[in-house]
Amino acid sequence: MHGKISIRALLIAGIVGYVAFSFLPPEQIERFTTIGEDKTSIQRMHYWENGWEMMKDYPSFGVGYFAFIPYFERFYPDYVLYDHAQLAHNIFIQVGADLGFIGLFVYLVLIILGFTVPRTAIKLLERFDKGDDWRVFAA
Repeated sequence: MHGKISIRALLIAGIVGYVAFSFLPPEQIERFTTIGEDKTSIQRMHYWENGWEMMKDYPSFGVGYFAFIPYFERFYPDYVLYDHAQLAHNIFIQVGADLGFIGLFVYLVLIILGFTVPRTAIKLLERFDKGDDWRVFAA
């Protein structure tokens, strides 16, 4: 097996994971075994499902900036399992419900730019280090 991941690395990761899991307290192990069945998991699924419905109902501009919680409490009261609703616990559902698909698109573009702009800056700095004129930054 050639590449970045070797069998030895997978074996070491498995051993480290097993050792780390064996040191977890029983409460944490129970939490891992009941994922999807506990009240917190069910509440999050309600946030995600109904957040998607909000996005479909208000596709252009969403329900309003930071309006997820009041909107959820008002229009989905049967799905609030705790005293009050919380944020969606999923940034993409949160942004999409608050700002619609337009806002979600802008958010995704900003994330992509966060990865591409530094690369462009590094390339420009490398050109500058090679003795190029300082006006290379104006290009």
